[in-house]
Amino acid sequence: MTRAVLLGTNAWPFIIRYWLENLKSWQHKVERVYIAVDNTTKPEYLIYLRKRVEGNGKVVLLENCQGWPASYVDAFKASTEDLILIMHDDCFINDPGMLDTYFEMAAQGKVMTPLWGCYSPKEAVEEMLRNLAPGVFPLKLKEKVGGAGGWEGYAFILFMVFISRENMNKTTLNFNGWDNPNYENDHMAGDTGFVFEMDLLKQGVEIQPIPLFEGYMPMVGPYMHLGGMGTSLPFSVDENKTYGPNWSKEATTIKLNWLDKFLAINDYDDIKSYYDKARAWSLKTRALL
Repeated sequence: MTRAVLLGTNAWPFIIRYWLENLKSWQHKVERVYIAVDNTTKPEYLIYLRKRVEGNGKVVLLENCQGWPASYVDAFKASTEDLILIMHDDCFINDPGMLDTYFEMAAQGKVMTPLWGCYSPKEAVEEMLRNLAPGVFPLKLKEKVGGAGGWEGYAFILFMVFISRENMNKTTLNFNGWDNPNYENDHMAGDTGFVFEMDLLKQGVEIQPIPLFEGYMPMVGPYMHLGGMGTSLPFSVDENKTYGPNWSKEATTIKLNWLDKFLAINDYDDIKSYYDKARAWSLKTRALL
């Protein structure tokens, strides 16, 4: 069965360049990579990205797409492959062999994804999901891996979802978050991907959790997700803000370390002034820690 990656991105140069570098190590595992670029992306970012994917027969670049996460709809409609991997641009594969494992399970009709507790209020949302899909929750990993987390949550937010085309077509292709204005006590909501998940649950599709590996974790997993990097770093650099919302010293150091890895690729001559700005911001922020 053929395989495709759907990537929605705002094409921030440093993250997308690192993602493309990482792609080189595993692109042989898929037939196509559909990169859906938001219609709000800065022109200079898009020009930079075009040059970086030129000549790569695996990559289909889709420009002027709907704003993320609706850009996944554009990417899916452009695709024809049997099996799909939905990704964020801040998620990187360390072990290409994991793709075979999870694509094979997707071919069997399962949806493989890390799970999060990205909803509130926790007890009310979890009760609602248990009622929606009796006997399904709480989902549990068959085995824990190296202290990785994620198995106690009930929801997923699209940074890594292995799914068949058949199961995708059972949904409304709504990748947005969810909000219940009728909740009697307070605001009830789920993060990005919540509607998509509920569509799958209503269709009786089996969801199988996989270990969660986040950038703040001490262990190295088969992949790494850097939650929030694609939004917090561009804003901080562009606005010259030395700290993002709720950044602790530890979290800021982690973000700076990853940014330094992005910048170390040394492939930014055509956006040299912006590269210099990012480098200066990194040095300034690190000096304040």
